[in-house]
Amino acid sequence: MPESIVKAAVIMSTTIYLIRHGETAGNAEVRYIGWTDIPLDAKGVVQAQELCYKLQQCAIEEIYASPLQRAIATAAPIAEVLRKQIHIENGLKEINCGAWETLTAKQVCEKWPKELDNWANHPDKLKIPEGDSFADVQKRMISALGAIARANQGKNVAVVSHMGAILTVGCYLTNTPIRNLWSLGQPGNTSISKIVYDDDLNPRLIGWADESYLPISLQSGAQVVAGLEELQPTEKAI
Repeated sequence: MPESIVKAAVIMSTTIYLIRHGETAGNAEVRYIGWTDIPLDAKGVVQAQELCYKLQQCAIEEIYASPLQRAIATAAPIAEVLRKQIHIENGLKEINCGAWETLTAKQVCEKWPKELDNWANHPDKLKIPEGDSFADVQKRMISALGAIARANQGKNVAVVSHMGAILTVGCYLTNTPIRNLWSLGQPGNTSISKIVYDDDLNPRLIGWADESYLPISLQSGAQVVAGLEELQPTEKAI
């Protein structure tokens, strides 16, 4: 292949660094916060600064975030350093937890035990009362990321989203059925997953939920979830 064609192919590849937002009080208290708009907690603010240091090594050219303030605040340090605008993308929002918003798993279990069991063990069957299914989230996330890649061909792009939303992308890119969503392991706060789109905009996942750049004290620790025997529903809130 001529060298000019090889170079063109490299230039047109697009890399998305898909990032979970920093920690919030809802994460620390293990609540379903979904679309509830809460800020980063003190640990989350420090995680966002560490993320900024890491992303300065990645030649980031554009920055996108969910409209929820915890995602915007996570993107803010790197946006300030690079003097870049944060593009807000509604499709990057977390799963809408509907009637479960701000509740703990114990509170949810008291009223919706069957739905909570689906959340933990049959996520493909889950439809949160007044909220989303994981299939709903996957559809809009894949559409949003595809649009971002199309608008930024040949660039390195930081995209800040949410745990449930990122898990659905991981399922799509690894051909994992949503029923096995938890088997991917939960992305920790400010963990980075790396997606490369070729010049035909075909995506490939080449890195998953990396938080190794964080000091140990700031890491969440991605856990593999097989079912209630290994991880209780109270430890799966978003």
